[in-house]
Amino acid sequence: MNKAPKLIIVSNRLPVTASLERKKVSVKTSMGGLATGLDPVRKEQESVWVGWPGDTAKWSDEHKDKLRVQLEEIKCLPVFLTAKEVRGFYLEFSNGVLWPLYHYMPSLIPLEMQGWDAYQQVNRRFAEEVASVYTPGDKIWVHDFQLSLVPQMLRDMLPEANIGYFLHIPFPSSDIFRILPCREELLRGMLGANTIGFHTTGYANNFASAVLRVTGCESKMNLISYDDGRTVDYGCFPMGIDVDGFAAEGSASPISSSLDSIRQSNEGVKLLLAVDRLDYTKGIPRRLLAYERMLELHPEMRGKVILIQVAVPSRSEVVAYEENKRSVDEIVGRINGRFGAPGYHPIHYFATGFNQAELIQMYRGVDAMIVTPLRDGMNLVAKEFCASRTDERGVLVLSEFAGAAAEMGEAVIVNPFDLTGTANAYATAIQMDPEEQTKRMRALRARIKGQDHRSWSKSFLGRMTDQSGRDQLQGGTVAKTQNISAEGLADLCKGRPLALFLDYDGTLVPITKVPELATPDRPLRELLKRLLQHPDLYVAIVSGRSQEALSDWLGDLPVHLFAEHAAWERMPEGPWNSHLNAASTSWMKGVRDALDRITSEVPGSFVEEKSHSLVWHHRMADPEHAEAKARELHFQLVDLLANLPVRVSSGKKIVEVRASGIDKSHAIRSVSHHLADAGYLMVALGDDATDEDMFNNLPEDGLSVHVGGNRGVAAYNLRNVLEVRKFLNLLADRPLLGTPPAAPTEVSWSTSP
Repeated sequence: MNKAPKLIIVSNRLPVTASLERKKVSVKTSMGGLATGLDPVRKEQESVWVGWPGDTAKWSDEHKDKLRVQLEEIKCLPVFLTAKEVRGFYLEFSNGVLWPLYHYMPSLIPLEMQGWDAYQQVNRRFAEEVASVYTPGDKIWVHDFQLSLVPQMLRDMLPEANIGYFLHIPFPSSDIFRILPCREELLRGMLGANTIGFHTTGYANNFASAVLRVTGCESKMNLISYDDGRTVDYGCFPMGIDVDGFAAEGSASPISSSLDSIRQSNEGVKLLLAVDRLDYTKGIPRRLLAYERMLELHPEMRGKVILIQVAVPSRSEVVAYEENKRSVDEIVGRINGRFGAPGYHPIHYFATGFNQAELIQMYRGVDAMIVTPLRDGMNLVAKEFCASRTDERGVLVLSEFAGAAAEMGEAVIVNPFDLTGTANAYATAIQMDPEEQTKRMRALRARIKGQDHRSWSKSFLGRMTDQSGRDQLQGGTVAKTQNISAEGLADLCKGRPLALFLDYDGTLVPITKVPELATPDRPLRELLKRLLQHPDLYVAIVSGRSQEALSDWLGDLPVHLFAEHAAWERMPEGPWNSHLNAASTSWMKGVRDALDRITSEVPGSFVEEKSHSLVWHHRMADPEHAEAKARELHFQLVDLLANLPVRVSSGKKIVEVRASGIDKSHAIRSVSHHLADAGYLMVALGDDATDEDMFNNLPEDGLSVHVGGNRGVAAYNLRNVLEVRKFLNLLADRPLLGTPPAAPTEVSWSTSP
């Protein structure tokens, strides 16, 4: 009997720490973002994790064999490295060259870049270990900058393998990246993957720019036409955390006794908290100098505010790290000497680590969290703080150069290189009134809950596509999904009540050059009426159209409507309700000005304004000129709006900017809630990238159907709108199943996205 396909996870370190004490081998689970982020995936499917178990260079073969047995029991496969390999691969090249360069600090790169040979050698070791456990059908997910060459090495060994690669640190601008002598080898190593993930669209755009400038391979709509005939999918997949876990532990945990002690010794004191590795990218010296500047500018705060800096020792064998530690020690001592008083120290400095429970106690007990790295891939501490604040209080001060800033616009965003501006932000956080704190924290918590660690891994794995099913980009489509007929799709739906999620343009009606011309024809309206009269069918139309347009066209039908990608919702025959409040549209004027400018440069294009989004249409413009301008506009908007709670996306002849936290997946969740456990099979049909949010959030047994092409994550593909209508007619004509499903449950409306 054939085994089910498994997931092979590949990272520099295993999610465990191996130790040898008194000749006894032991394995302890490690805490960390990646281990936590992949935990749900490992529980749901067969997997094996390939990685380095830690320093075992001096272990005997017997002890290594014992360790291998213990690791096999927890589905881990070790890659044992010699001390020489660790020095060259890890210390000299990964941390000595790639780490500072990717974090925009090329001045910290040694004059002679060493370790490249060891880096190649160790990457090949990892690839060989993966190939030894691979069986056809497995998915391989390679993680981070230490293993950038592994995807192409695996491609050479396993041409048909389904390989993903995720970079957990920033990808720098092409000008910075091209400093590397081995720049082309690294890029081609990454491009061995089918799907490449980054935390932000900015990093993804930088990668595409570097690929174009170094390899000459062009990208279009997040697909790179690679010169070996493959297409490589790349995109933004912001990593989340176990929000529910932090919230539950936060509610149960007492406030830290050490914080209580500080407050008792300093009546009325305000507490700021910073938690970092002692890494030069975290910007701890600048953070401390900004704190000193605040005490200079606001003498009334002296004696009434304390900064608690937790700095976990890291990579002490690297010279730059040791210099950073000395700088931090000196600044802490000077500030405490300058502003301290009997019983009062303005900075409480902990050069040690804390476990998760202790950190959550500290998160809950402070007035503000300071997360101000000079550059950071994501920074999960910012999300941990918000998840722990079940009281919806506290203020997050966040560097605009942390990847998390792209999602957390309600934080107090700062430029950590601007000491005075950062100092004033600290003062703003300290003085923020409770009502404003709650407003910001509530929005932050809602967003990170909607994009937690489960959705991160699920969305990335959902994007991974089989190489054997891909066409060249020049061919116009990327064959990933299984082509199916209307009759075949109807057969898959037999014997179950159905919940239908139907996109409008390109799915129910053909796409028109002018949006207003896409009114529903009489046959469509009659078809919808028949579907709505069928007791075994529940129909929801999920469109990017405005609620005004859907009301005009379909408002007289008792159909569940979602407008503007589910920013608006109308239950059958009910009123329209919005998921976003008026404050969510404050960004629109500036964006409208930008879109109006490019409209003047592209004849035939125009701007469509909705309540929570703006869309630039260029279907009637010259295609070559318009596509070039669309790519330019997309990148510009992503950069300009990086710190605002908005989402920039490109679709079929459009560039759209809409409020973040809203996508078509809300329709899946809303209807699922309304239908409760009535046994409905959920079937989603759509033709564009925006519909993939629905596809990725269907239950495991749900059916995702792309219309008009093979690109995307859908399981099936219907040829065109005519096939969609044929399928829906077959459903409307099918016999009743017997006992009708239970009626939808009524729920109260929530404005939370």
